[in-house]
Amino acid sequence: MRTELDRSMRELGTRQQPPYFIAYAVTETQTTSFAASFGAIDADIHDVRRVMDVDVRVGNYELDNTRSIRGVAFEVGRGGRNIAVPLGADEPALRSLLWSATDRVYRDAIERYGKVTTNRQVKVREEDTSADLSREMDQLGRFLTLVVEHKHRIGFKGLILIEPKPREPSKHQYDFDT
Repeated sequence: MRTELDRSMRELGTRQQPPYFIAYAVTETQTTSFAASFGAIDADIHDVRRVMDVDVRVGNYELDNTRSIRGVAFEVGRGGRNIAVPLGADEPALRSLLWSATDRVYRDAIERYGKVTTNRQVKVREEDTSADLSREMDQLGRFLTLVVEHKHRIGFKGLILIEPKPREPSKHQYDFDT
């Protein structure tokens, strides 16, 4: 996944509106269900599924395609969520799926970013002027401060250990090469 993430950033980075952030997350769930009646097992079902989320952001940290469009109460189909991923370790198949999903989500992000910028130009000043994606180190610093304040408030005397180590915005902390 890391290889494909780096390739996607490199390839899409040459476009007129390059993404400034791409993230992949894969979730695998294993479900086992049993049903029994009168002491006999009627059903024993085991299911394994893998899904992927793709997040592509176009614009910049201050304003990007994820900004809410004022006047639109509900939007359907934003982003690349719950994309079925085949089980197994077929790297070419996974890379192909990652690229096609990234490309589709990128094209949707470009279209939506155009709507966001247009909406912003024709509407009055926004009440919430905060950035769409905060910088991780700013957020991490605030998080650590809150953790230490809470530690003192509850009288905790032990060490505070925090994992995993945060990484830069274009790399998901749990990604690994397949």
